[in-house]
Formats: sequence, structure tokens, C-alpha cells
Amino acid sequence: MNMLVIIAVLISSTWIGMALILWKTNLLNVKE
Repeated sequence: MNMLVIIAVLISSTWIGMALILWKTNLLNVKE
């Protein structure tokens, strides 16, 4: 269970990071 929880947290954190990066780049593109 601990391994599954760690893997789930890593996957979710990477997805959140990618979403934030895409969101920031979209905001910069809109401003330009």
C-alpha cells in the first residue's frame, strides 16, 4: 500500500506540475 501511495503521489505531482507549466505558458502567450 505504501508503494502504491508513493507512486500515486509522484504521478499526481508530475501532472499538477505539467498543468501549472502549461497554464503559465498560456498566460504568457495571451499577454503577448
